[in-house]
Amino acid sequence: MWEWRGLKNKNFKEADIDLSSIAKLKNDMNIYAKNKLHETTNKQNSKDCIKVSQMSNEEEKDKISDVYSYLPQENIEEIENFDEDEMYEYLLKKLDFYHLSNIDLVKSSYVSEQFKTARSLPGKFQRARRSFLKLLGYHNLIECMEAGIDDYEISLLKRGISPENYNVHLKIPYEFGGDLDFSNLSLVKTFPTHEVIHKLIDLQISSGFLVKHKKIYLPYVKDKIYNPDKKDEKQKIEDNFFE
Repeated sequence: MWEWRGLKNKNFKEADIDLSSIAKLKNDMNIYAKNKLHETTNKQNSKDCIKVSQMSNEEEKDKISDVYSYLPQENIEEIENFDEDEMYEYLLKKLDFYHLSNIDLVKSSYVSEQFKTARSLPGKFQRARRSFLKLLGYHNLIECMEAGIDDYEISLLKRGISPENYNVHLKIPYEFGGDLDFSNLSLVKTFPTHEVIHKLIDLQISSGFLVKHKKIYLPYVKDKIYNPDKKDEKQKIEDNFFE
């Protein structure tokens, strides 16, 4: 979830971002976030709570609890004076800490005009989301299986339904120039992947990095289905060579 505590008491005179635009963006994003997450995160959290309550194995319950305590609070004071190189290295370390491989960091600027049409996007996003899920279920079976998506979950994809703990992610958010083209969508695990991605975006906003540098580093998922264990061609050649 987007948070804006870091935008308070900042010197906006040094930035090209207009103060009124920031205030409007804050309001717009709060409205949009409520609409967008109503059918995804809140519903998913409810399912997870039901799933945990129905488990008879106490050890499995402990594992779930450990996962949900996996996102420690970041020390904002530690990073609020970072330059671009320091922030880039910091985020790379965080991706490694959370074991999120195959994710790039893409430098992107805030596009103030882009968000003016965002209020009409939740409905369009849901339609694009369902079509994208069906596409994956019918035409990306190999990638689904490689990512550990089983037959039942694939059957859900074919109906335009996200499997449990999966979310359709916008690789480039609207406010940074993204759109609803399928090339900008990716199926990721809601937790921890989606949570971590937005956590890393949020800390750049709350620390004032966006206001100071007028840009942000977006954790960018390259594939339609995020698979942290996927190896690129170079890795496959190296593995075959040493076998």
